[in-house]
Amino acid sequence: MARSILIALLYGFTVCSAAPRKVVELNDIPKVQLSGDGVSTSFGGYHASAGLGGSLDGGPAGGLFAEAGTPDGTGASAGLGGSVGSKGVHFSQAGFGDGTASESDSLSSSSAGAGNHVSRPNKRPAEFYDNIFNIPISVLQAVNQLLGKS
Repeated sequence: MARSILIALLYGFTVCSAAPRKVVELNDIPKVQLSGDGVSTSFGGYHASAGLGGSLDGGPAGGLFAEAGTPDGTGASAGLGGSVGSKGVHFSQAGFGDGTASESDSLSSSSAGAGNHVSRPNKRPAEFYDNIFNIPISVLQAVNQLLGKS
């Protein structure tokens, strides 16, 4: 019995040691960049950013935005912008990297065309403030972290 175990161990050691060495590549964790008005990261062609726009000094102008994209050009963006008055905008857009038209949805502005991020602001409708809190929690957390560190 001891002889069978010894043969099995030697056979296993021989098979394992004859196998080619496996190379393990460690994937680097993407670095997060903080700027004066946002946070962004990119890795392998994928990118994402979120932040504040406008003034950070407590004035009425400002906004929020979030966007993400893939290496093939597919991406999406959403945000609120403008001022507290009647000139604010809010938008959302999704597009494909193959040059086809993007989809957009907005109560006060719209964008069209893949890679074309030109918005056309309109007056904000009366129900704007009813929908202002439909901001993803991840965007709010990123903005909160950014403001807490400044």
